[in-house]
Amino acid sequence: MPKTNLNRETCEPENEILDNNRDQPISAVNAQRIQHERRQIQHLHEEQDEARRIQQNLLPRTAPSLPGFQLEAECVPAGAVGGDWYDYIPLADGRLALVLAVLFH
Repeated sequence: MPKTNLNRETCEPENEILDNNRDQPISAVNAQRIQHERRQIQHLHEEQDEARRIQQNLLPRTAPSLPGFQLEAECVPAGAVGGDWYDYIPLADGRLALVLAVLFH
């Protein structure tokens, strides 16, 4: 195989082509990495949406009727999904228990 003396001054166009070809795989790798990260972010958003739906389904849809009281509740998460929970539990003797679970982060 003959030796080739690549001199930057005399082979500028060839060096430019080599530089461009060298950068193409890096660009392809970066594009693949970005696509992978986008898929991961999309997957996380889908999981957060599912967790939010599950959490909302655990909460009572309406407050029970209690003579002499007007009960109202709302759960607003600070982030994509909150950790707070509440429920109304009717007791056997006709009383009503209000259960609250508040998580701070």
